[in-house]
Amino acid sequence: MFKIDHIQDEYSNLDQIELKSTDNKSLAKIAIRLGGSLQELLLSNHMIIKNLYPLSYDVSYASAILFPF
Repeated sequence: MFKIDHIQDEYSNLDQIELKSTDNKSLAKIAIRLGGSLQELLLSNHMIIKNLYPLSYDVSYASAILFPF
């Protein structure tokens, strides 16, 4: 089971959607105003994509291309 929250990230000041498992072992943070880019991904307590704070998106373009079309 997963919980969906709309959050305002205090570090990056981004509007995000957070998908979190009820056992807190998996988490995805998706930036709404940055094309739905994946800002953070935790699966089975393994960090796959780390939040790059204090780097801003316009410096790092983290997760900018999700699908190679």
